[in-house]
Amino acid sequence: MTQQLPTFRILRRQVEGPANDDRTLLGVVKIQMPQQCGKDFKIRPTEIARNLGLVQNAVARFGNWGRDVEAPAIVLFPEFSISTEALNWLLDQMSSDQIAPNTLIIFGLEQVTTKEFMTYVADSDSKEDFDGNFGPNINLINTAVILAKDHSSNVTRYFQPKCSRSDYELSRQYVSRTVNLIRFGPYESVVSICSDFLLNDDNGQPLLGQLLQDIEGMYAHPGDHRLDLVLLIQNNPSPLHELYDRSIRYLYRNRPHHSAPFGDLRYYHLRR
Repeated sequence: MTQQLPTFRILRRQVEGPANDDRTLLGVVKIQMPQQCGKDFKIRPTEIARNLGLVQNAVARFGNWGRDVEAPAIVLFPEFSISTEALNWLLDQMSSDQIAPNTLIIFGLEQVTTKEFMTYVADSDSKEDFDGNFGPNINLINTAVILAKDHSSNVTRYFQPKCSRSDYELSRQYVSRTVNLIRFGPYESVVSICSDFLLNDDNGQPLLGQLLQDIEGMYAHPGDHRLDLVLLIQNNPSPLHELYDRSIRYLYRNRPHHSAPFGDLRYYHLRR
């Protein structure tokens, strides 16, 4: 039988966690940002100062959360929610006392050109992952940014472009086949943008399913792999949104699961 070639290039990333990193406690906070983008998915000029202020307030409130709760902490911002001005501010702040060790800050950058993207990548820990050749007529990128401050206060930064193209996105937008597999303390995670976990690949299965197969293929024995978290950032992540609800149902289709109503929300759980 012919072995199926991997769809994704999986890059292992190690972020040093606490000395007792067998603990199970993990702090996660999600920042709900207002819609500040125009049709080009850039932060509107009239919103740039407010966008920076909101990011600064979030860091002032949660930047030291990992120290407060004495556990690794993840701060999540939505897709397309951070301006390049706010990104530059965050890059400066990662080494400051405003952000505690054992902290990941993950966010969706406003849409950037391939040239802008490569400028940021050149000074990051993803500089070996992209050569600037994105294919013909590709000049826009929707990317997540992963800023990490480890237990020893070392700062690293990674870029995770979107791995699929949604209906509302243009043919000029880059589709990545490189995925960061981040070990943060005891936890293995990937960052998924919008519909990356849902849209079908050429084989007719959700991208997340193919990604899990590719991760498993990295190990000598089936079942040795582990993926604890898929950190999904979306431009409109409301669980009341019809398309969001439909996508969650699709993800668990044909898999053992149960749903429990809670007010107008639904929570879906895989049976162990």
